[in-house]
Amino acid sequence: MTDSPVLLVAARTAANEGRWLDAYTALAEADESDQLTADELELLASAATFSGRPDEASAARQRAFSLVRADQPRRAAGLAIVSSMTHLARNSMAVGIGWAQQAKDLLDDQGECEEAITYSLLEALVASEAGQEDQALEAAEEIIVRARRLGGADDAKAMATLLKGQILIMQGRVDEGAPLVDSAMALAVSGCLGEFASAYIFCGTISTCASSGDLDRAWEWTNEVGRCNVSGIAEYPGDCRMHRAEMLRIRGEWTKAELELASVCEELGTWHVGHAAGAYYELGEVSLRRGDLEAAAHAFAACKELGHRALPGFASLELARGNPDTAAALLEEGLAATSDRFDRSQLLHVAVEAQLAAGMVDEAGVAAAELAAMADRWKGPIHQARAATSAGLVAAARGERGVALDLLRSAVDWWRQVPAPYDEAVSRVALAEVEPSVARVVQLETALEAFVRLGATIDTERLLAQLGRAQSSERIALAMMFTDIEGSTAMLASMGDEAWLAVLRQHDNTLRSLFATHHGEVYTGTGDGFFVGFPSVDNALMCANAIQAAMDEVRVRIGVHFAEASRDAGGISGRGVHEAARISALGSGGDIVVSSATLERATKPYRTRDIRTVELKGLPGQMQVAYLA
Repeated sequence: MTDSPVLLVAARTAANEGRWLDAYTALAEADESDQLTADELELLASAATFSGRPDEASAARQRAFSLVRADQPRRAAGLAIVSSMTHLARNSMAVGIGWAQQAKDLLDDQGECEEAITYSLLEALVASEAGQEDQALEAAEEIIVRARRLGGADDAKAMATLLKGQILIMQGRVDEGAPLVDSAMALAVSGCLGEFASAYIFCGTISTCASSGDLDRAWEWTNEVGRCNVSGIAEYPGDCRMHRAEMLRIRGEWTKAELELASVCEELGTWHVGHAAGAYYELGEVSLRRGDLEAAAHAFAACKELGHRALPGFASLELARGNPDTAAALLEEGLAATSDRFDRSQLLHVAVEAQLAAGMVDEAGVAAAELAAMADRWKGPIHQARAATSAGLVAAARGERGVALDLLRSAVDWWRQVPAPYDEAVSRVALAEVEPSVARVVQLETALEAFVRLGATIDTERLLAQLGRAQSSERIALAMMFTDIEGSTAMLASMGDEAWLAVLRQHDNTLRSLFATHHGEVYTGTGDGFFVGFPSVDNALMCANAIQAAMDEVRVRIGVHFAEASRDAGGISGRGVHEAARISALGSGGDIVVSSATLERATKPYRTRDIRTVELKGLPGQMQVAYLA
């Protein structure tokens, strides 16, 4: 066993470099032989948090609290506040309130101090979650003033600034709120704040931007976090990763979204089941757009089992199955159950489509009017796009062709600004119905090109039939490989832009050379990962082994799966592609994960170190996979 002092030095070095898993491993080993100090336990709590071990983080933080409670009440109160915030974020309400009371008791006779201000922030957050927006807004403003007067409490002041911005955005005062969110986020990525505050602000910013439809701002800050060197901020567990996948899905990068989601479902579940439910929901949305209705139903069902209503996904699924009455009823129930303005925006957008398909034109008009009011309040492109699309569809149903033409043309422009290529294509199909004959064909052809490129099979088939053309795809069987660099965001954060780009170039050149050597055809190359097809299993597995042997500065996970797929002008699509992506997500850096059925097709022997039966996230059924030795 390594000596504890050596382990502790290694842990501190790893933490300073943002290598939280290494820090956690060293600290956990040191903890087995020696009693850790309060400082070391706090570091263990951070390492456990940022390596996706919330239960271990709570245990370490509580042990640190016990050590300092008698002699350092302010420090103990700070630990109690963080414990309260993390438990409340995980929806563990009773435990969170208990820790909040501990903090309050410890601070009763401490006067004005940083911890007292942070406790007030905790109260403001609880008020905001309870829907007491005005009270929370007033409290956030007071916290900012108190922090300035004290001359410290930068973490509390920044989180209060974020909270103030979030509430103003919720109230439709976007021009006032967005700069405050940006200000807090700038501090978070600059390294001026503590790790917990930085990560909390990152997740809060991404969640707020995604929920409010400000995807440009969310995308900019996500990319900025990837470039910053603040330890922990890139790996903070929570719904920020799910929202990043949501943005990828909206932007049409479905395979990348699937890889992200499939790899984090279990991790998000350890943090908060609501986050895991959100990940399953997004997997369902991707499958729905691809045209895999069975997989979409399975993912939405998994989402619902975790306590999420899975709307509007289930309603969209019923629409795709040709059941508009059922879809409309589901959405009516969902709208009656929520007053959340951002949730209602998503539900109303699908409700208009379902109601019109069910012949409920008046009801659709009411829903479209509410969306228009939301677009007036939140000026973001996604709200404008939803409102214009819905109003255009209602106008078309009422025979108001000129009005529908203007609105749907506007919708196409707004979806392009988001950008949301799938939704843009759907709006083009609706626009074609009210366009003059020549322009109609242009709109349909443009939409078809997008559907084919994205791999939206049902939409492609429907549009080809509408254009009177036969399906141009062919069925092929091939060995599919997905590769992905483990921890690429964290590596970028620790290495910096220039060094990371050099590593990426070497990785890209090495892999492309090996693909060519083993007769692989690259379908997508996303910078830190590839989707490649091979004519045989042996070609794919020999290439996978060669890749792992060649890797030096990065750790790559690889998944290989032999299956049938459809090939057309847009590339490769079908259930087998989803399965291959999910198989890849089962691995860690250095792993080669192969479906057992694929191994049976190999003509050469390959050693395995583990064979297991797994569920592929968001897909029905089970599959046996093997890890190559």
